[in-house]
Amino acid sequence: MESYFYHFVIEDIALSEPIVTIRAAALSDYPWPAEIPDSVAAVVNGPEITIHWKRAGFQDRGYYVMRTQGFGEPNQLVSELIRVVEGQEYYEWTDTTAAMSPEHTYGYGVISESIGYVQSELSEVVHARPDVPIHVPAPRDLRISRTGDTTFLLSWSDHSSDETIHHLGYRVYQRDDTVEDGYRVLTSEMLLFETNWIELSNITLEDTFVVKAYNIFGDESVYSLPASLHDPFFYRFGPEYLMGQNEEEGIRVRWNRPLRSNITGYTLYRIGEDERMVQVATPDADETSLLDTQVNPGETYYYFITAHESAGMSSMASELLNITRY
Repeated sequence: MESYFYHFVIEDIALSEPIVTIRAAALSDYPWPAEIPDSVAAVVNGPEITIHWKRAGFQDRGYYVMRTQGFGEPNQLVSELIRVVEGQEYYEWTDTTAAMSPEHTYGYGVISESIGYVQSELSEVVHARPDVPIHVPAPRDLRISRTGDTTFLLSWSDHSSDETIHHLGYRVYQRDDTVEDGYRVLTSEMLLFETNWIELSNITLEDTFVVKAYNIFGDESVYSLPASLHDPFFYRFGPEYLMGQNEEEGIRVRWNRPLRSNITGYTLYRIGEDERMVQVATPDADETSLLDTQVNPGETYYYFITAHESAGMSSMASELLNITRY
């Protein structure tokens, strides 16, 4: 309601100036309802989000902007009273704090307050996200292992356990000097982030491959370090006779050491029922067994192992070991 003030003016012929009495206050019983703001829109300008809206009614005193960070979360007041300017039809307010969390999508609404200090319901909520790229690390440890006479496995380590990156997936690229940046996409469909390997066939010593990671907001990493074939003679001599057995604490994997003097170690891989390949460990050259404790009872696992030498080249992968954890 609006406050009104009254006073009396006393005039007398004996007085040079009229006398004004003390004011008396009174409240109008008209509620002056508030109307819901209309035409609310959000405009993204880099790290800032600007909210626009139209004046709701002639009795508006001002407006408040509310923001929410996620579905089901409460609305928070984020602005001071934005006062009505007579004759101005459209208003705006800029949120500069959202740039601190570019991985979030924010919802904005506007409340009007009438000259009777009555507040409206929240306007239609609009959503926006600051246009700030999120750093996506490139896949690492890219390597090629031979799995047959003409088949290979391209694999890499990933960062999918880091939820702040909001992984979406990967794309594999092959070296091609005829395109602008030197690489053409090899996988037209994006590999989901749980997948960190791909099968290749009939590749040559001249073929080079790289991988990029992507997040759900469309940000991408730089190319990984390249991987290619270098020493076809070395590839033929990988670990053999991969065997496995259940022990109390996990699955023990055993192998025979290849007859190569330049071996500096091994890399043991595991593929679970989710079809995701993970690097279990990198045993030293003199080791011939390893206990894998990161396994679940009742699940079936596949293992293979490669040898590597001082220059970083990997041997042909061993045959797959299939074993179920008791």
